[in-house]
Amino acid sequence: MIIQAIRNQLKLRPQYYREVSIVGGIGCLIGLAIFYPVAGYVLEYFGLSTDIPIREMDSMLVTIAFALLIMGFALTLTICAIAISFAYFSMYCIGGSLSIKQVKSITLCGRYSQHWYIKDV
Repeated sequence: MIIQAIRNQLKLRPQYYREVSIVGGIGCLIGLAIFYPVAGYVLEYFGLSTDIPIREMDSMLVTIAFALLIMGFALTLTICAIAISFAYFSMYCIGGSLSIKQVKSITLCGRYSQHWYIKDV
């Protein structure tokens, strides 16, 4: 589904491609800003300090914390990108340009209105 969403985005007209990319990028930046302090709390919870070299820490504990951080990072970026995208494209819905079904399709599935795509010649 993610690969199909990327393919759909690459077929967009330049103005829509730019708009979708900026909205997604802002969502990811907000997700990064949220994740960074949370990562510190996760490390603190596991008793891991950035002042101590990793080779001196319990390897199982480091592995678990690292796996949780990677999953949390991906989840945070995804949730924030979807939330910002939904909020942004809901404005189109309020303006009457898109229906709520189209907004959900854009934010959750990466499927856009037909007039947003480049016309085949």
